[in-house]
Amino acid sequence: MGKTALDILRERESSQHTTTFSETEGLLLRLSDQPFLHVFREITGTTMVVVALIAAMAFQAAVNPPGGVWQDDTSSHIAGKAMLASSHPKLYQLFSRANTTAFVSSLLVILLVAFRTLSVFVGIIVLVAVYIYIMLLYSTWKRLKQQHEDVTIADRIFRLGKARASASASDSTLNVSDSRLRTGWEGQDEGATSGAGGHTTLWWHKESGHHHYGDYSMAVIKGNIVVEDHSQLESGVMSLDPEGPFGTFVGIYDGHGGADTSRFISDRLFDNMKRITTERGGMSRDVIRGAFMATEEEFLARVAREWEARPTMASVGSCCLVGVVCGGMIYVANSGDSRAVLGRSSPEQHMEAIALSRDHNANVEIVRDELIMRHPDDDQIVFQKDGVWRVKGIIQISRSIGDAYLKRREFNRPPLIEKYMVPGIFEQPILLAEPTVEEQGINPRDEFIIFASDGLWDNLTNQEAVDIVYSKSRKGIAKTLVKAALKALAQGRGMKYKDLKRIEMDERRQVHDDISVVVLFLDSKLISRSSSRNSSSHTRPTVSERTYALDINRTGTSSGADRTGTSSGVDRAETSRGKGVATHDDDDDSE
Repeated sequence: MGKTALDILRERESSQHTTTFSETEGLLLRLSDQPFLHVFREITGTTMVVVALIAAMAFQAAVNPPGGVWQDDTSSHIAGKAMLASSHPKLYQLFSRANTTAFVSSLLVILLVAFRTLSVFVGIIVLVAVYIYIMLLYSTWKRLKQQHEDVTIADRIFRLGKARASASASDSTLNVSDSRLRTGWEGQDEGATSGAGGHTTLWWHKESGHHHYGDYSMAVIKGNIVVEDHSQLESGVMSLDPEGPFGTFVGIYDGHGGADTSRFISDRLFDNMKRITTERGGMSRDVIRGAFMATEEEFLARVAREWEARPTMASVGSCCLVGVVCGGMIYVANSGDSRAVLGRSSPEQHMEAIALSRDHNANVEIVRDELIMRHPDDDQIVFQKDGVWRVKGIIQISRSIGDAYLKRREFNRPPLIEKYMVPGIFEQPILLAEPTVEEQGINPRDEFIIFASDGLWDNLTNQEAVDIVYSKSRKGIAKTLVKAALKALAQGRGMKYKDLKRIEMDERRQVHDDISVVVLFLDSKLISRSSSRNSSSHTRPTVSERTYALDINRTGTSSGADRTGTSSGVDRAETSRGKGVATHDDDDDSE
């Protein structure tokens, strides 16, 4: 059968289409064999992996967690505020912008490699929007502060108002010391002493003074906006009997959750000790232990009285370290993780460091064993949280004054805020107030004792602290120790000390805690001369020095009662032969 013209035309068109497809396919197959295409594919794949990795790393570093690797890990940090933002604000903003640019650019490269259609344009629009959003977020990072424990902050504001009113009413009754015992809170900026609208106050220190057995030096630096540390030195009669015994009392009270407990201890513990010393006819370990327990009971009674109005009082507590030098003996009592270290000279011409107290901190294995032994049925009595051992996952110390919610069940319930409450019912106190008390006779080679809160010992070893006291001038030695600790802290964080000093007051707690130090020098001649109970009291300096500081962050340098009316840095000395001068921190600490 013959083909029509239409059939022939159809066959020809089909043949041409097949030829065209075959030629195109062949061309692609030949091109695919070219080496440069293999290289192009390899480069494309590698680029995708690299940019994806860069994007992931940039995103991780920038926002997970907020602030990235510079994020502080303390419990009282500010959400979204990075460590670098505190120490080097300009560098932090530069880092944030560069990091964001790298992240967005990486995603853009991924899109350009992956897509070759209109979706690229849409993707770019989305990326630009994201870029603008992130830049606005980082450019306003100062607004990312979370009101940490806002109820407690409100409580503190309430307390400050009451404290100011109370102090103003009683200001005329304060017995401010002789001008020879001047002390004061110093400005954060060297040389800053202005009051209203002036610089933030940061330091309180007493360069030197005389106590019953030698010289002493004191210093406190703020870490918290409201100082939670209190320290105290009393030298003279240690009982209600004016005939003695005589000696020197040192107290370091490292508060937590607020300053209520530490201030209460400063007001009551020494008076309780004097009363019990009188009742028992002399100084002893049991006298000091009894003073601790009496102070604890008084504070818990106060918590009970204020329970309905201020339930957060149940969550406030304080470490308590006390040293008493009396009758040729050294007594050291401790509840918490403050520490006392003795410097004793050795025949080898160096100074030996001897710990006089035991740390009650869950990071110490013996303390964990003690907790487990006291609570055998509680498998959650102590465990690691964020790499740190904590009692019930809440607090590091195992002994304290206060912390009523961890000692009595009646305070572990509403109206206490739920976040403070301990799950379950406990049959016995989780924390103890009873101190460990050490006692030893004074050795003629005993040169000095360093009493300090844990902020010092977190950065200096016992031996380092003793070596500093031994090698430096006695004048201002307590402040010298605090500076040494801060320099060690700065070095450990890759900062310079001068940069650490510039950190804003509301951000310092991210870097360091309040640090309190008292250095007590022991003069063997004075000790032997004072061994007689009946020696004349008129030759003995009577000193009462305490650091009260509820609102020192908005006042300038003060001597005696500060400008807000609180008794900040009050020397209530009856007589003294010492000279203490508050000077500005104007030395060159550029390292």
